[in-house]
Amino acid sequence: MRPRQARPFPVFRGWSALELYPGLAIQGNIGGTYRIEYADRLDTNQWSMLATVTLDRTPYLFIDTASNGVTNRLYRAILLP
Repeated sequence: MRPRQARPFPVFRGWSALELYPGLAIQGNIGGTYRIEYADRLDTNQWSMLATVTLDRTPYLFIDTASNGVTNRLYRAILLP
């Protein structure tokens, strides 16, 4: 009788590819349109437009998938007329 060989543990490579993105919860008017802006520093008045969203629920969760690799970012949501 041959001795049993130990089976190797399965390797899950998917966990190493996990990427995390910051999110912004917007508490606002359902049906309202908001412009989401960001700045990379607190001591600046230079805000860049990131997206425009119309709330279909509140709070509305916005995920910034364009921030990959950015370590600091500030957000604001402005209700549009």
